[in-house]
Amino acid sequence: MQEQFFNFLNHFGNIPEKDRELIVSFLSYEEIKEGIHLVEPGMFSNVLYFICEGIMKISILNEKGSFVTYYFLNEDHLSTILRNFKEDTRSEVYLSTVTDTKLISITKQDLVKLYDRLPYFKEIMDKVFQEMMLRKINTRNAYLGSDATQRYATFLTTQPDIALRIPLSDVASYLGITQQSLSRIRKNK
Repeated sequence: MQEQFFNFLNHFGNIPEKDRELIVSFLSYEEIKEGIHLVEPGMFSNVLYFICEGIMKISILNEKGSFVTYYFLNEDHLSTILRNFKEDTRSEVYLSTVTDTKLISITKQDLVKLYDRLPYFKEIMDKVFQEMMLRKINTRNAYLGSDATQRYATFLTTQPDIALRIPLSDVASYLGITQQSLSRIRKNK
């Protein structure tokens, strides 16, 4: 799992071999069952997760008491509620596991300690955070102006690895349609 994490980070900057042991000393390893909320509204999002295996989602609970999914994250991605993580504010959304998930995690407090000891690491993480935001914006923008059938086709094309591994209720929620509509769309494909 460590190697997977460093392979990911190396896309954003070089981490000398001599610094890896220090970085590893700040990391934790977790296996989380599906359906667990790692962040809930009102909580501080002060942990950064790297997904080694599994799928997570960012969602809200709407006024009708139903979860609405905003975004999915899968393997080789960092996950947190980024704005809250960076600004030390309370979350308004949920960060949850959709499948059984294996994670590497680091607290914000430990990340700041790493920045003090390895100043170049902050530059790497700033690039990672920028990429996280761009990916999220681009993914959501891909669905704008599309009808339900087009959104489903886009989802299958852009995120096929996620589409095959999550419950249809999550797919419908993410696409902004009912499960019945999704069933009709899938039947007509």
